[in-house]
Amino acid sequence: MMEINSRALCRTVVLAMISLFHLAEPFSKMDLTPACNSMTPGHGFQPQSSPPPFQLVANRDGDGKFTVTLSTLDGTQFEGFFIQARNQNDVQVGAFHDADPTARIIECPPGCAVQHDGEQKRTQVSARWDPLTYRGPVQFRATVVQGFKTYWINLRNDQFVP
Repeated sequence: MMEINSRALCRTVVLAMISLFHLAEPFSKMDLTPACNSMTPGHGFQPQSSPPPFQLVANRDGDGKFTVTLSTLDGTQFEGFFIQARNQNDVQVGAFHDADPTARIIECPPGCAVQHDGEQKRTQVSARWDPLTYRGPVQFRATVVQGFKTYWINLRNDQFVP
């Protein structure tokens, strides 16, 4: 009887450790898919209401794709980010690819997005965006996380790019 309890206890401890390992996964590696629509990280704090010290710029490349760059305006570093492309109806369009090494592309139905990959601080990040079959105006949007409690949502490039 004691051996059964020891085995059960051992199994319980192993399962608990596995569960804790998954819970302890760094936020920087977590998938932001739940934030796909709201563009709000689940940090439990309100976004900043001050103007963000960052800018989001999109430039059309010669091949019809865009290079989208999120950068600091004043040297302020950021550790997290989330970038999407949306049409005039607020629907995600196109696909990102060729992102910086500190970024990763995630599935964000109905399209995809770019988010941070790792906890390193940065002052700039870029990715390429392809409209695929989408034709029409597009606007790039970003969430920028300076620190866990300090973030800005819905940062946009100046205008829709035809």
